[in-house]
Amino acid sequence: MKAANLSDGTIFRRICPSQKNKIAPYPTLTRPKIGSTPLSDRAVADIIQKWCKVTGLEGDFSDHSLRRGAISTGAKDGYNLLELKRFSRHKSLQVVETYIDEASIKERHLGKLRF
Repeated sequence: MKAANLSDGTIFRRICPSQKNKIAPYPTLTRPKIGSTPLSDRAVADIIQKWCKVTGLEGDFSDHSLRRGAISTGAKDGYNLLELKRFSRHKSLQVVETYIDEASIKERHLGKLRF
């Protein structure tokens, strides 16, 4: 958000491709312009799938994969369910709880912290 000079609103926004600066002695690319309208869910999923394929990652990746991963990582890092619910904008704690990866729960078992 800092690099894009954003203070609020959606993070994933449309980007207008950069244009070559023809005035400079050596053609350079100018910084792309970041639009005010958010990317659609489908556009985010398409971008994720494209780049997973380009990098050779196999699997069925989507924007949902990122959301699930962010929630699981947050739980593993010690964020509580209420914080994760606010972050993910889910309507209920029960839904957030279903996203948390079993492995991260076992890793941070309460008994391990005290004994």
